[in-house]
Amino acid sequence: RQRLAAHLNSESCAACHRLSDPIGLGFEQYNAIGAFEEKMLVRAGGGRRGGTESEVTLELDTTAHIQGIEDSTFRTPRELGKILAESKTCQKCVVKQMFRYAFGREETEADLPVIEALFTKFRDSGFRFRELLVAVVTSDLFLQQTAR
Repeated sequence: RQRLAAHLNSESCAACHRLSDPIGLGFEQYNAIGAFEEKMLVRAGGGRRGGTESEVTLELDTTAHIQGIEDSTFRTPRELGKILAESKTCQKCVVKQMFRYAFGREETEADLPVIEALFTKFRDSGFRFRELLVAVVTSDLFLQQTAR
């Protein structure tokens, strides 16, 4: 948490890190190889100068929230996933990003009805990602694009 706070002190870093760092906090209990740890061992000292090495064990505080989503406090990846899956903002973002990927461009004002129709199909399917993919590739806009 303290390491991540340093990103917020630099204006050029803070804009992105204010959004992404809190999400990463929910994963702090997984180490570099994915093993679960409830505490973090921090070592200091020693090294080339022959100083005394010391160790401190710290409790991990993984409490965070998602910027832009109300009532989004979480502590675990499972809680994070639940919040994202239930967020209409996130659901619409998934559709928009899939549109951009499938069409190789950002959406225009003229594309908004297509994106809204894709969202409706995604929602009606119970947010099954496979159904979103099918909706995209069977949309008139996609079929017209691939026919060119």
